[in-house]
Amino acid sequence: GALAIAGQWLNGAALDHGEVVQALRLIGVVLALRFLAIPYRATLTGLEDLAWLGGANAVVTTVRSVLVLLALALFGASLTVFFLWQLAIGIGEVALLYWRTRHLLTPVSTAPGARRSSFARHWRFSLGMASASAIWVAATSADRIIVSGLLPLRDYSLFSIAVTAAGGVMLIVAPFALALGPRISRLHAGGDRPALIAAYAETTQLTAVAAFPVALVLALFASQVLWAWTGKEDIAS
Repeated sequence: GALAIAGQWLNGAALDHGEVVQALRLIGVVLALRFLAIPYRATLTGLEDLAWLGGANAVVTTVRSVLVLLALALFGASLTVFFLWQLAIGIGEVALLYWRTRHLLTPVSTAPGARRSSFARHWRFSLGMASASAIWVAATSADRIIVSGLLPLRDYSLFSIAVTAAGGVMLIVAPFALALGPRISRLHAGGDRPALIAAYAETTQLTAVAAFPVALVLALFASQVLWAWTGKEDIAS
């Protein structure tokens, strides 16, 4: 798969073909680790262990996105070094989330009958959530998949910078959604509809107040923001 993508889809003429193939293979493993971390992170969210989870996310994100610069400086600025770093952090993240989940959860029966009974009760909900997640990923990633096959990798990197900068708005929104989800689920399960509506209204208003200024700055001063971030006038323009 990596050979076909590197040779027939990506326009990476300026990059070493072998390095691109190696990077794609590492990306596959990193993505698998990200998916593996999702159930543990969702469990901790459902348990409302948000303070610990927020701290862990901050540490992991810092190590993944900031300290990678140190790794690139020490071992060479290459695709392979970058994604090997992401692989190491991914393994550490899954191990950390697994430890915390096992620490908080009470052991339950793991007999085959118990597993089948649990699946029978929740399979419709699980299938619905999985379908919604798949549609969300497809809708939000379709443009990147299409553009990656149309543009040279250098131009695609500029597109990725713009997408990442715009994603700064989502960084503001995500904490509100993370805190609201378990709360409204508990209120819904308890049948407290007035409290649910009030929590939803208050949180969405706070989210709008927090996110709108960031979106407005990006919309009106995109060039300045990109220049301050990258330090390169050509990228900003």
